[in-house]
Amino acid sequence: SCIALLRHPSLLVVLPMVEIPLQALAAAGALYGAVLVASGAEVSASSIHVLGETILGVPRSIAWTARTLGGVLCWAFAFLWYQELIAALRSFVLSYTAVKWYFAKETTHFPIVRASFVGLFYHSGSLIFGAFQLALIRMVLWILRIFHKVSTDQEAKQNKGRLH
Repeated sequence: SCIALLRHPSLLVVLPMVEIPLQALAAAGALYGAVLVASGAEVSASSIHVLGETILGVPRSIAWTARTLGGVLCWAFAFLWYQELIAALRSFVLSYTAVKWYFAKETTHFPIVRASFVGLFYHSGSLIFGAFQLALIRMVLWILRIFHKVSTDQEAKQNKGRLH
């Protein structure tokens, strides 16, 4: 496969240049959607005390309802799914090019375009389903990491006052 990559240097240069903007587009779209959902939440102003003065309206809090939280989590999952789909397509392009070179001794001038076409039109279901499964696993992993972080922080606060 190393020889196949050396015969197609565009895979080493162009493929990351295509993948990075797609990843950025996914991040921007997910952020936009999450902010759009969060903007529908009820926002309330609160106050802070600084040097004996009360400042009203600067700090704000969002009332996180189940609907708002669910919408933001859906956008987060969509972001993870799209990220995994881009990674799956990248892996398919690399694998397809290496297999075509090795078994068919076939080289093309634009392996990224041809492999992307084959992947999207003939194998899109497999790529999408695999990306869905990986995104689901990653979402569960993130949730477990958050729970672990919260529980260790609470445990540290409880143990802080105790003498060992």
